[in-house]
Formats: sequence, C-alpha cells, structure tokens
Amino acid sequence: MTGEPVNLDGVMALQDADTAVDQRRHRLETLPERAALGAAAAAEAQVAAVLDPLVAERDAVAREQRRLEAEVASVESKIAHVEGQLYGGAVVAHKELEALQHELGTLHERQTAFEDEVLAQMEAAEPLEAEIAERTAELEERRRDTSVATAELEVAVAAATAELEDAVAARAAAAGTVPEGLTRTYEALRKRLGGVGAARLEGSRCLGCHLEIPAGELVAVRQAPPDEMVLCPECGRILVR
Repeated sequence: MTGEPVNLDGVMALQDADTAVDQRRHRLETLPERAALGAAAAAEAQVAAVLDPLVAERDAVAREQRRLEAEVASVESKIAHVEGQLYGGAVVAHKELEALQHELGTLHERQTAFEDEVLAQMEAAEPLEAEIAERTAELEERRRDTSVATAELEVAVAAATAELEDAVAARAAAAGTVPEGLTRTYEALRKRLGGVGAARLEGSRCLGCHLEIPAGELVAVRQAPPDEMVLCPECGRILVR
C-alpha cells in the first residue's frame, strides 16, 4: 500500500486504453496482408530468377547465330569472287584454274559447315523461346498478384492506422483523468511489467499476474480506503478493486 489517493477507475481506463493501443499497433505491424504481399513478391522473384537465365541463354544463342550468319555471308562473298575468276575467262592457265576450283570446293564446305551451325542455333533457340514465353506469361501473372496484394495491404494499413489513431486519441482522453504523478508511477510499472501496470482484483486473484493473493494480505487489500493506491503483493501492479 502507498497511502496515495488514486482514481482507480481512471487508472484502469488508462490501462484498458493502453492495451487497446498496443493491440492495434501489433495488428498494424502483423497484418496478414503483409505476409500475403511477401509471399506474392517471393513468388514473382522466383519466376524472375528462372526467366532471367533463360533470356540470357537465348540472347547468347542469338548472338552466336548472327555471328555464324555473318560468316556465311562472308564465305558467300568469297565464293562469288572465286566463281567470277573461275568462269569469267580472265584465268586460262590450267594450274590456276585447278587452284580456283580447289578453293571454291573448300569455300563450299565452309559454307555448308557454317549453315549447319546456324541451323543448330536456330534449333537450340526454339525450346528456349517456348519456355521464355511460358515463364514470361507466368511472371506477368505473378506481377498482377503482387499488385493486387500491394493494393490490399494499402487498404488494410489505412484501416488499421485509423483504428490506431482512434485508440491513441482515446488513450489521451483517459490519461487526462489521471494525475500526472500517478500516471508516471503507472507508466513505470507498465514498462517494467510487460505492458500491464494496473490490473483488476477478481475474488482473491490479481488479473495482472493471475496469482492468488495470500489471505492475510488480501484482508489488508480489501480494508484499504477506496481512493488509496494498493499494489499487488505478488507482482507489484496497481490493484483496481
């Protein structure tokens, strides 16, 4: 016991208001919509992580195909030049004609080899393009899910924030009925005792610590004047009786 006059109803109203604020703040921080957005974003990132390497591989195949096509074009140009020499009539020496024919054969072989490689790159690109198209569609769907989850979270945050603001306002009104010194005592207890600085006495049990008050101490608690602040002998919280 402290002997200090106290507005027990006001202290309990303040405790109830603080509990409401804590509950609404916790709700704001742990909205299920936050988890839903996190899951949607993770699913989107997972698809993107699969898609990005596919695109990189497809692009590498495309670059190699362009390089090979350039080689084909270069060989075709050389073939045209050699054919011009071979069939243009300017070269008549037998050995020179044989050399040109040999070079032409070599160029045709190179052309065929490069064209086969171009075809191989085109074949390699086909399944990549198909999978990229599938994954791109999936990514767009995941992005839509993320967008919907974001919007739902914004709505939920706005509603929870409004509830928290109302609770904070109600807490301020409740605090206005409790003397400043008593408020400091209550808040110190609340900080030290897990958010509960005042608790009701129900029968012989403190609802703050949920312990039975020994009979001898309970008699003293019940005999204390109504405006005297009494602390629970078990947990030290302000007892509202």
